[in-house]
Amino acid sequence: MPDSREKSTEDLLKANIKRSSIKGQITKFKNYLDKLPKQPSNIELTELKLKLKKFEAISLKFDDLQTEIEVLNSNSLDFELEQREVFEGDIISVIATVKNYLEIHDNDKRSCDIHGVGIKLPQIEIAKFDGAFFRWQEFRDTFEGMVHLNKAISPIQKFYYLNSYLEGDAARVISNLEICSENYEIAWKLLNDRFNNKRLLIDQHLNSLCNIQPLSRESERSLRFLVDHVNKNLRALSSLGLPTDEWDVLLIFTLSKKLDQRTLLKWEELRNSSPDEIPSLTLFNNFLTDRANVLAAMNRQHANNKPSTSSPNILSQSFKSNVTKPFPKGQLGLVSVEESIVPIKNCLICKDNHKIHECPMFKSMDITNKLSQVAIYKLCAICLRPGHPTKKCRMAPCRICKQKHNMLLHKDIQTESTTATTDIEHVTALCNQTSSKQVLLSTAIIIVTNPVNHKSEKVRALLDSGSQSTFISKSLKEKLLLKSNRINTIDIIGIGNSSANQVKESCIAQLGSLHGPYHVTLSCLVLEKLTGDMPSIPIDLSQLCLPADIQLADPSFDQPIPVEVLIGADLFWDILRPNQRNLGPNKPKLHSTQFGWILAGSINLNFINLNKPSIQCINASIHTSSLENEIHAFLPKFWELEEVPKKTILSENDKLCEQHFLQNTVRLSSGRFIVRLPLKKSPYILGDSFHAAKTRFLSLEKRFRKNPNLKIQYTQFIHEYEALGHLSVSPVVIPDFNYFLCHHAVFNDDSESTKLRVVFDGSNPTSSGYSLNDILMVGPNIQDSIFSILIRARQYKYLLCGDIEKMYRQVMVDERDRKLQLILWREEESQPIKTLKLNTLTYGTASASYLSTRCLWQIGEECEDQTIRTIIQKDFFVDDLVTGANEEESLLSIKNSVTTALESAGMNLRKFKSNCCSVFQNSPIEEQQNLIFSDSTNTLGLGWDYSKDNLFFPSKPILNKPITKRFILSQSFKIYDPLGLLSPCVIIPKLIFQSICNEEIGWDQPLSQPISREWQQFYENIHCLTSLRVPRRAMCNKPVLVQLHSFSDASERAYGAAIYMRSIDKHGFVTVRLLCAKSKVAQRKPLITIPRLELCGALLAAQLCRAVTDAIRYKPNSITHWCDSSIVLCWLNADSAKLKTFVANRVGTILELTTLSNWRHVPTDSNPADFISRGVNPSQLEDLDLWWLGPKFLLKNESEWPVLTQFENFTDLPEIKNLQTNSKTKQTKSKIKQNLKNNKKINILTSLLQPKLILDFNHYSSLNKLQRTIAHVKRFIYNLKNKNQLRVGPLTSDELNESFIYLCSVAQQQAFTDEFNLLSEQKPLRANSRILSLSPFLDKHVIRVGGRIEASDYEYEKKHPILLDAGHYLTKLIFEQQHIRNLHAGPQLLLAIVREYVWPINGRRLSRLTVRRCVRCTRVKGRTIIPKMGNLPVQRVTADYPFISVGVDIGGPFNILNRKGRGARLIKCYLCLFICLRYKCIHLEAVSDLSKEAFMMTLRRFISRRGRPAEIFSDNGRNFLAASKDISNFFKLHHETFSDWASKEGIKFNFIPPYASHFAGVWEAGIKSAKYHIKRVMGNAHLTFEEICTLFAQVEAVLNSRPLCPISNSPDDFLPLSPGHFLVGRPLTALPAPSLENRFENSLTRYNRLQKMFQHFWSRWQREYIAELQERKKWKRSDGQHLTIGDLVIIHEDHTPPLCWRLGRIAKLFPGSDGISRVADVNTTRGCIRRPVVKLCPLHPIVTEA
Repeated sequence: MPDSREKSTEDLLKANIKRSSIKGQITKFKNYLDKLPKQPSNIELTELKLKLKKFEAISLKFDDLQTEIEVLNSNSLDFELEQREVFEGDIISVIATVKNYLEIHDNDKRSCDIHGVGIKLPQIEIAKFDGAFFRWQEFRDTFEGMVHLNKAISPIQKFYYLNSYLEGDAARVISNLEICSENYEIAWKLLNDRFNNKRLLIDQHLNSLCNIQPLSRESERSLRFLVDHVNKNLRALSSLGLPTDEWDVLLIFTLSKKLDQRTLLKWEELRNSSPDEIPSLTLFNNFLTDRANVLAAMNRQHANNKPSTSSPNILSQSFKSNVTKPFPKGQLGLVSVEESIVPIKNCLICKDNHKIHECPMFKSMDITNKLSQVAIYKLCAICLRPGHPTKKCRMAPCRICKQKHNMLLHKDIQTESTTATTDIEHVTALCNQTSSKQVLLSTAIIIVTNPVNHKSEKVRALLDSGSQSTFISKSLKEKLLLKSNRINTIDIIGIGNSSANQVKESCIAQLGSLHGPYHVTLSCLVLEKLTGDMPSIPIDLSQLCLPADIQLADPSFDQPIPVEVLIGADLFWDILRPNQRNLGPNKPKLHSTQFGWILAGSINLNFINLNKPSIQCINASIHTSSLENEIHAFLPKFWELEEVPKKTILSENDKLCEQHFLQNTVRLSSGRFIVRLPLKKSPYILGDSFHAAKTRFLSLEKRFRKNPNLKIQYTQFIHEYEALGHLSVSPVVIPDFNYFLCHHAVFNDDSESTKLRVVFDGSNPTSSGYSLNDILMVGPNIQDSIFSILIRARQYKYLLCGDIEKMYRQVMVDERDRKLQLILWREEESQPIKTLKLNTLTYGTASASYLSTRCLWQIGEECEDQTIRTIIQKDFFVDDLVTGANEEESLLSIKNSVTTALESAGMNLRKFKSNCCSVFQNSPIEEQQNLIFSDSTNTLGLGWDYSKDNLFFPSKPILNKPITKRFILSQSFKIYDPLGLLSPCVIIPKLIFQSICNEEIGWDQPLSQPISREWQQFYENIHCLTSLRVPRRAMCNKPVLVQLHSFSDASERAYGAAIYMRSIDKHGFVTVRLLCAKSKVAQRKPLITIPRLELCGALLAAQLCRAVTDAIRYKPNSITHWCDSSIVLCWLNADSAKLKTFVANRVGTILELTTLSNWRHVPTDSNPADFISRGVNPSQLEDLDLWWLGPKFLLKNESEWPVLTQFENFTDLPEIKNLQTNSKTKQTKSKIKQNLKNNKKINILTSLLQPKLILDFNHYSSLNKLQRTIAHVKRFIYNLKNKNQLRVGPLTSDELNESFIYLCSVAQQQAFTDEFNLLSEQKPLRANSRILSLSPFLDKHVIRVGGRIEASDYEYEKKHPILLDAGHYLTKLIFEQQHIRNLHAGPQLLLAIVREYVWPINGRRLSRLTVRRCVRCTRVKGRTIIPKMGNLPVQRVTADYPFISVGVDIGGPFNILNRKGRGARLIKCYLCLFICLRYKCIHLEAVSDLSKEAFMMTLRRFISRRGRPAEIFSDNGRNFLAASKDISNFFKLHHETFSDWASKEGIKFNFIPPYASHFAGVWEAGIKSAKYHIKRVMGNAHLTFEEICTLFAQVEAVLNSRPLCPISNSPDDFLPLSPGHFLVGRPLTALPAPSLENRFENSLTRYNRLQKMFQHFWSRWQREYIAELQERKKWKRSDGQHLTIGDLVIIHEDHTPPLCWRLGRIAKLFPGSDGISRVADVNTTRGCIRRPVVKLCPLHPIVTEA
């Protein structure tokens, strides 16, 4: 395809550029070599070595790059091979030159003395240090002795040496340091700080000593390694200061345990002959050394005596091939050097310079990925190197399992079984047998009975505790006519992990004893044959001496008889009894069981007639049950259906999938979509899938032979696929990087169109373990949930449903991805098998659903009609349309529009169903069946009878199977009720299943009688739901009011919620119907109380109500939530911060989803949700009007709805943290009751814990009044108690001080409740207390600051001020009082004054806030609002003729002469300025006086010369100073006259607000510029009128010649654009000329040339001048203050002090295009005036509190 070719060309170009870069590096390196001296220094040699390493890496990089180029440029392969040869020749030549140079000069350096002329270093060979702690000490000592302490070596040379000897973690420590002399000491110090850790070094060496591997056999190398290893670590520990010479006894004891048996025997002999009672470590080492010498001598002698049959070279090779090297932990492994192993310098995985087994990327992979990488790179599975097969590798195998693979490829069996992705269950079988003894296995004769027909058989059973399941033979099952149950395939794994057999069925049987009443019923797996005859040969009983007083479970245990039953560990330990007898040595044991005494154990050969040995495989171990995995996989789906739909949150993979779709999806010319498969992994990791697909296809052909009709339908399906172009024949049978889809047939008898569907399997794993679905991204679900769609379907009057024909197959797959969708097919078995490519999205692949629905969503996105877009994107569930409308015309329009939109993408909408027959009048529609929303396999589903417009519940009969846990769960899965309309019935199987789980009953075990009876009762009545009919629409016709009402309830076993829709039509008729419901099973935990469950129900109601409001398109007028739990309502009204975690979290969520005032109490008998919590029999559901129609009070007026009135049983509220109940609790109860009645939120804890105030602080605006009021109240109380000592007269200072102390105490109890209580109880404060740092203490019921200035001589109040919170109202009153008392002190001074006796928390913020809120301070400052500079009006930025929009202003006066000559006198003259708002063109006129007639004549002169303007902007004459009062009065008196005249002339006259000179910036600037030139020309001269008119004209010409935008410094630029360019060239009444900018000048007339020149000026104005207007020169942002209507402001007046400015209140605001108000109407005592906001000062500015 073109895109592919373009990408290949681009990749080839990039690769050639990279190759050119490498060529340049080779050339530079050659030039560097040419400049090398004949006698290089040490630095130059080291530098050359480093450069050589880098150059070798470049050579490896070139090899990969050249290979890539050869693949991309395969058409010129010969040329590329020549290029490779040239480059490789240069590289090899350069490397050979450098190595030869280094070899020569390294030899010279070794032959020279370091003390000779110059510094000639010896060849230093130090083992590289990789960061291992146990190698640090050796490296440090060696490097210090040879380099670090060598003064003859410079620091830079030491640094080069150090850098060359480090690798791995050690090299990374100093990787950030630049190589220079100054950094060497730093680098050496960093290494010492990192690795010179004595504790870690000691731990490393001790660990090395303790983990010595035991010697498996005696050998010279193993003994020498043991001695050397121990001595090396002991020397290191000794150098670290440990007393190793005292460890001899401990070491000898430990090491002797590591010796092989032969060596240990020799050592013990030596110890016994030694005179020393306690041997020394030296003696032990000498013994091992001598022993190794003896073994070495014996081996040499043996080698010399061995006859030689080969040449010396072969002997040498043989010797080398058997060299062994000790592993790091003492293990020995044979390493073969005979094979040609290719050395790998660079890792094949990450291309780094290390071996593959050291690669961190390879180590981080899972086993499957590792095996895949080994297969891709064709590596040996043992040594992980290429060049030889695994079977020829002689390296040691895996040390864990001894299999032929590397330890990195070891796969744990248990992990494998738990992480398997197939549906096949593995059962492992084991056996016990030795070569010298026969093991007698325990058997018993038992009775097996069919629990249905009671037919029984006596059979031999084998008892095996190693099997996880009980087995029964197929022959016995058939004899007893046991009913089998189909199960998922179970593999029986035998010895060596090989599959021996498979189990596909199970049955229920009863096992009983012959000698007692014991019997048990259980589920058994059915196997074709369990084992051979047991025992395999007859046994001689003559020497067993069996006791005569026992009853054997199997009297004929000595005779070979077939085994029909294998009893596993699921029953074995239940039948075992504690009695046991021993028959003697080498004889079996007797053990008592429920079946009798069993005999088991080893038997000596002399008891057995041994004809031939045999092994009996009897035990089975089940690791993972795929059935249970399947159940656990379906369980989340079952509970997910019961969850309230939530908004989908896209994961990172979902976002990548969406991005992939946008980047790779295109539409063909026909409109069809063509997509690429979203791959999350490379398709190269897929292995072989052809053979698996072929095997499955051959099995399918076997089905064809048995069922010819199936083959006919299957062939028709494939022919249809091909005829539609949905598949094509692949030219290659097995293309590269392919994936073959297995396929099979699925029948759906309930389908209206296709009975047979071919399903493709994209999950079938390939040989690498990966399937196509494993590498595909699934994608997000972008459609609405079925719940939301069905909720919307219940609000329309008319419903329309449809289906997209073959939606998946209407989306094409890109040609590049079709090789991943291959299938095998042939019509006749005599034909060869063909490979077919599927060209469209395929059902069965992971991404098909997302890609198809995403294309459907894109169709809606491209629709212009918003309604149709919403329907396509929101009302489709996969390929099913469910939408509607309230009018027939709207429904028909929706049908036609949606069909047209889908047809544009090749999708055909068909199978329409609707309750509106007129929709199909013009199109013949066949009679269709009712619409079924549920799946055909559902036992109970949901359907729509469109003819009667009712919802119904189709059901299928439940098969009469044994009632087990598995059966009940399976039937529960098949109940489909997305709207929850059957919640009272559906909750019953949930509760039954919960009871089963609580009893811990097995999946296939019979249930207890009560549970079976409860299920039977439900099962017998489920058919009653079939006749149930529910009106689809949940509201009345043409409602004028729509309400939603939610009800919630809970019991000990379940809780639920129901939503009802209440609608009222224009006649007042009320309709209430059930909309939806949800039920949940309660958790069986001791902490889950009934109030908590009620709260969970309320939360469910809130979530369900939010889901409904998000789904429906007609938003309700109101929402009401009903709950019958008063405790829940109290929790909702309480402070969530004081509630316990469980309750607080759910209360917070409820309040986020709902409004608190909408919660009300409903009596229990009127709560329909009560049916959900306790369940209802299906036979009773249809008659429950309360469930279907809601409580009757909803039909009444809202005033008659129930209200919570009784609280007789109300005690302490539960779930409150540290709630303290005191004497005031009763008063609080009544307050809670009243607030609950009024639906007001109160803080319960605050009401209970805060003290009762005598007076409310908030009722007082002055601290003095509040303080004196409290003082009078306390005096009154005192006089009542002390009538003999009455207090009279004015209040004393003590009384006022006592009043202030009391106020502070009350404020502290309100602000610091916890702290006050703790200090009162003399307990320490909590660590998170905000006043802890002040060391507070309680002094006479007042908290004071402890502080740190106790030793000072200040007064007590200053050293220990009273502690207050700045947020409390009393603190605000104190600050306001001190602010006024101290002459309006500033924030800093105010805070200092207050802190003399009170310490406010966050007082600095409060002091600033007090000053800002002070009216007097605000008026004195007089700070006005400065809004951001507004956007330019349209008259400034749109192109038009000059002077179409004009600003006018008058300047002056100028003194002129009334005439020339003697006797002339001075008169006043004025300047009238007209300015074009677009191009700043200026017109100046002289005005003789300020009369109306003079200005009119001036305006007429302007119009006559410049043309009639469309609009004129002017001041209103009130913004001039005293010097221009006459001008101000002129505009003030005549602006209405001007407006009337202008309107008659067709001119719009506009006046700016008063005192808003910045609104007239253009003409104000023009006046300023004109005066600038006039004053400098006139000076003190007095001109005549004619002279000043001439001067004005000259000044006008100068101003119109100014550049409009900055002038460029380039001499090639045009002349600067000026206003004059727009004033010349057209008649004042001329019509606009056509655009001539794109015409050639030689084809234009002279007139048109002039017109083109003028149009060029306008073009430049748009490009150059308009761009300069973007920037705001000032007022770049607002000052943060925004006025609102009703705000109190002060009106700024010039030449008047701020305290005299008038007060006003904002009456109206005029926001601009950017939403910012810059003009306001203000009501004052003199009336309403209009002012710009820059002239208004807010009296109470908005203060942002920290």
